[in-house]
Amino acid sequence: MATRIFSRVTARLLGLIGFFVANVAWGGAIESTSSAPSAVVQNGIVYEKGELSLKGVKSLLLPAGTDVRPGAEGKLLFYLAKRLNFSGIPPLPMRIQNVRSFMGLASRRQRGELSVGTFGEFSTKEGGADIALLAFVPRSVQWLTREDLCGSESKAQGAESPKKPNEDYWYGPRAAAKGWTLVVTSLDTDRRFKRLQPGPSVAQ
Repeated sequence: MATRIFSRVTARLLGLIGFFVANVAWGGAIESTSSAPSAVVQNGIVYEKGELSLKGVKSLLLPAGTDVRPGAEGKLLFYLAKRLNFSGIPPLPMRIQNVRSFMGLASRRQRGELSVGTFGEFSTKEGGADIALLAFVPRSVQWLTREDLCGSESKAQGAESPKKPNEDYWYGPRAAAKGWTLVVTSLDTDRRFKRLQPGPSVAQ
């Protein structure tokens, strides 16, 4: 019993130290949220940003639930929040500071249409992980949101890949589907996704 308690305390402490180091290194782009019952789970949010060129794009498809607002011409500017909220007990550590790259956005261009979807999201009865998206779209570009571009059924969701040594556990695929291009994002130390909330979406 004492050994088990010591192991749990050690795991929790290591997780908190790792989170603190990431928070300092990432300039505040990560925040802790609800505490998980398991010592190997560190819930939280990572804030990121990115943009895509809209050259030649006439229509845009975005994940359902995207907060869409008018933006500058020629580009799609977006801010996102990668959120882990899991209350279960995974077989290995699962910490927000280590799983940032396991979920993200991917894009696909087809004849003037640009689709942007999520990958890596998962949902279980014990919680899961998701991506919240704020997008700034030029008024000249027609856009729609689609259910099949987010969640576990997202078209951008790749197949599950083998876990690498020393990699944290994950219940969903860690990469985008074939034919989809990873959207490069960077840490947003200003947490603009959070700072710009709440706000009305654009009426289509």
